Amino acid sequence: MLALLARYRIAPGTLVLEVTESRRIDDPQAIISLLRPLREAGVRIALDDFGMGYAGLRQLQHIKSLPVDILKIDKVFIDMLPDDISMVPAIIQLARGLNLHIVAEGVETDTQYRWLQEAGVETVQGYLFGCAMPPEAFMARFLPGDVEDASL
Repeated sequence: MLALLARYRIAPGTLVLEVTESRRIDDPQAIISLLRPLREAGVRIALDDFGMGYAGLRQLQHIKSLPVDILKIDKVFIDMLPDDISMVPAIIQLARGLNLHIVAEGVETDTQYRWLQEAGVETVQGYLFGCAMPPEAFMARFLPGDVEDASL
């Protein structure tokens, strides 16, 4: 991956690699040896869909040793807010204890957004702020000037 970044002149610090928590970590050293060079080069590593995979206590022990910068709380837990606040505060506390940046996925209502702000979650994603769009629509909406010469 680092060779591709160099080839296409992509600054590693501009990239976030999302690793899903969908598989058990049987060999944490193999994962660490794969991710560490990327992180050392400046690529940020996000643990995506947290809480939806194998996040048992034994697996949490391995997560602690992974070169991860960001924990993304899965939309399933955000959907519970604000009516059920049993899980999200625990996940936030875990992420803070591991010194990870927290991202809440799937924020769809102002109430959810306000709750997360009050809980100190700095970064949120979801349809409340926008939906997936073709590159042309993104450029027209977010990039100033002439988008004729721009390419992704």
